Amino acid sequence: MIITNGKLNDKEDVRKLWDECFDEDSTEWRDWYFENVYKESNVIGGKENGELAAMVHMNPYDIFMRGSRTSAVAMAGVATKQKYRKQGFADKLIKYSLKKAYEMGYDFSFLYPFNYEFYEKYGYLLSYNKYSYYYKYFNDTKTKEMIKTKQFSEEMFSKIYSRFAAEKNGFVIRDAVYYKKHLKELLCDRNELLCFYIGSKAGYLSLNIDENKAEELVYEGDIAEAIKSAAAYYERDLTFENLFDSDNIVNTKEKHCMARIISVESIFRKMKLKDCDIKIEINDDIIDENNGVWHIISRNEKTEVQKVQDMYDYKIDISLLAPIITGFKLENEKVSEIQNALFSTVQPYIYEVC
Repeated sequence: MIITNGKLNDKEDVRKLWDECFDEDSTEWRDWYFENVYKESNVIGGKENGELAAMVHMNPYDIFMRGSRTSAVAMAGVATKQKYRKQGFADKLIKYSLKKAYEMGYDFSFLYPFNYEFYEKYGYLLSYNKYSYYYKYFNDTKTKEMIKTKQFSEEMFSKIYSRFAAEKNGFVIRDAVYYKKHLKELLCDRNELLCFYIGSKAGYLSLNIDENKAEELVYEGDIAEAIKSAAAYYERDLTFENLFDSDNIVNTKEKHCMARIISVESIFRKMKLKDCDIKIEINDDIIDENNGVWHIISRNEKTEVQKVQDMYDYKIDISLLAPIITGFKLENEKVSEIQNALFSTVQPYIYEVC
């Protein structure tokens, strides 16, 4: 297999491979992706016998992680043509992509896997859950009225989202440019976009009309209040998926997003830490630069990070570092101790990105 990228990968071939491997995505959504997200420079391809046999899409995003803006890359579209499967093509491309991400200066990577165990050997680990909420509508005169409006601009969407996510950790930064393409995504698959006020607080809702399902709900106030008001507005039961836990709403939880640290040194230099003095030995089988004992000292939100030849306080695999940083809770005493030593507790949160 020959590894290629950029103009060496034909967009038509990339689209054909995506259509073959991800037919669960609607044609409308796939059209949106290739019109708004796809860039030839972000695709790592694997060619065999002159044709595109496998691929990985590396889509960049900025993430607000532990008080600072960090650079992230979403690994998407990991696919192998049927006749070339079980030959290790995806393995080679993923490892190549991770090393390339380090060379390009990314701090962090995430993906939505078809198989969680498959990606664990590449240093990814579950770092975000998805919560589903069901609200049964009933006519309650105390429900606060939801007022529809058409006044929102891309800048307004961005401001609402920023206020909504302000107390969360590990969320995608969404500016007006982001919303220019994201609003098109929210309208895919027979969705209706509702912009609203409840009192003085603003929000928006993308609703799948056929399934009575709120695909995305962003609101400056109490999210339970918004769900109740939305059900009253539409006079129907609603199901709502969100990526952070919320009190006072019946919910179910499922695995969602895996994450991986690309550069140990860079991400620790950027984040705001508690006052600490800790040495962590990292083992990374793919990105050699991450290996070693990292001495992390933070005083008054100023952090020093350096690799040292010294004894460590903790020894962990690179995979454990992502949930430690996002704030994801694992039943692992060592992980909890490191989280408590480095950070104030903040619930992890991320919306869908490609």
